[in-house]
Amino acid sequence: MVVTTSQQARATDATRVRGPSLASRGPWLLAGVVLLGIVVRFTTLGVQSFWSDEATTHGIVLHGLGHVISIVPESESTPHLYYVLLWLWSRVFGTDEVGLRSFSALCGTLTIPAVWWLGRRLVSDRVGLVAALLTAVNPLLFWYSQEARAYALLTLLSALSMVALVLALESPSPRRLVTWGLVSALAISAHYFAAFVVV
Repeated sequence: MVVTTSQQARATDATRVRGPSLASRGPWLLAGVVLLGIVVRFTTLGVQSFWSDEATTHGIVLHGLGHVISIVPESESTPHLYYVLLWLWSRVFGTDEVGLRSFSALCGTLTIPAVWWLGRRLVSDRVGLVAALLTAVNPLLFWYSQEARAYALLTLLSALSMVALVLALESPSPRRLVTWGLVSALAISAHYFAAFVVV
């Protein structure tokens, strides 16, 4: 089929009217979605006091690291990773509602670009952005991002486990398989339910 110069010109004009492609605007749109995720997660962290399970978390991290390691098997049905990381976090940001919950808010925020990457890599730029937006405003993910419990860390590490798996499947190598194994082990160390994602 022969394409005339006038047809090429019309196609070029149509491209100009449509403006920049989604791929070129993607980083800016993602930044906006992440900013939205930050706003909805961090601005209301201290509105409510700790509820019962969060109070248990608070009691665990108030003491020394040795106490954290010894008490978690007795009082919790999850592994140690979240509590050890939260103990370290609390030494910098404090043990009040905002200080403890901000760790989960950070994990929830970091999940947004991880989900964006998965959607973009597995399907398309548009799907990646939609997935990121849904992650940013999903009520359940928002709730867990404001709770001093292990669920936001579980979600983040599960998403990163999927990222590592996709990379290992695309270009298998011992290094990528080991990376996937390590991230998956960390996810299970955050919460036993991560085993369902890994399997």
